[in-house]
Formats: sequence, structure tokens, C-alpha cells
Amino acid sequence: MKELWQVQSKISNIRRNIRLLLAGTSKQAGNESDIVNKLVKQGIANQGATLDDLLDLQEKQFLERRLQSVVFRKGLAKSIKQARQLVVHGFISIDGKKIDKPGFLVDANKEQNITYYKKIDLNAAPKIEITKQEKEVIKEIKEKQEADKI
Repeated sequence: MKELWQVQSKISNIRRNIRLLLAGTSKQAGNESDIVNKLVKQGIANQGATLDDLLDLQEKQFLERRLQSVVFRKGLAKSIKQARQLVVHGFISIDGKKIDKPGFLVDANKEQNITYYKKIDLNAAPKIEITKQEKEVIKEIKEKQEADKI
């Protein structure tokens, strides 16, 4: 929820700045193109977007740019939860630099540079060691099942 609140706050700030620019009360000239270019670079807005288009920003557009989401969409993880785990445990890098924050916003031009930082086999089953006592219990259960069948 905290990440969602941060995104909502960010969208609120962007909308406020855009409304000030459209109203003409902002004293910073050229700030209009800066806002649009920044959002296009982040991959949130499309090239050629106008300020009116940016007023319609949704939380989903920002949440889809998070590293956790991008890792899952690229197929580096089997699920969104596994993607988060891989990021937190240091298995994901951008341009060879390890990133361990799942909420990291990935720029559109860096998305293709996301790879594994360490080698990992996602299909490997966890190793489970069974004690001698557990083996005996399993054997007894199997014997009872066979005796019940007869």
C-alpha cells in the first residue's frame, strides 16, 4: 500500500504542476516540455503526448514501470511474487549494476538491459532431506496401506 500511496502522491504533484502550467500561473517557461520529456523517458507517456494527455495518468502506468513488474513481463521470473523475491535477493541487474529495490522505476531505454546478476536455475527443486526416523515412518505407512488393500 505504501508504494501505491507514493505513486498517487507523484501523480498528484504532476497534475498540479500541469494545471499551473495550463493556467499560466507558473513563472517557469519551457517547463512544459520538461515534464513531457521526463515522462516519455520513463516510459509512462507516449512520444508526442500533450499536457492534456498527462492529466489522465493512472497509477497502473507507474506501477508497470517498477522493476518487479518489468522482470516478470520479460519472463525472468515465473510469477510477480518470484520477481520481487529475485530483485530483493540480488539476482537482478540493470546494465550490470545490481538493483535490490523492487519499486525501482525502470526507464524505457534501460528495460532491454535487465538481466540476471547471478546465475540462477528457476526450475531447480528445493532439496529436502529426510531423517532416518521420517523414512521409517513413511515405510510403516506404506506397509499399512498395502496390508489394508489385501
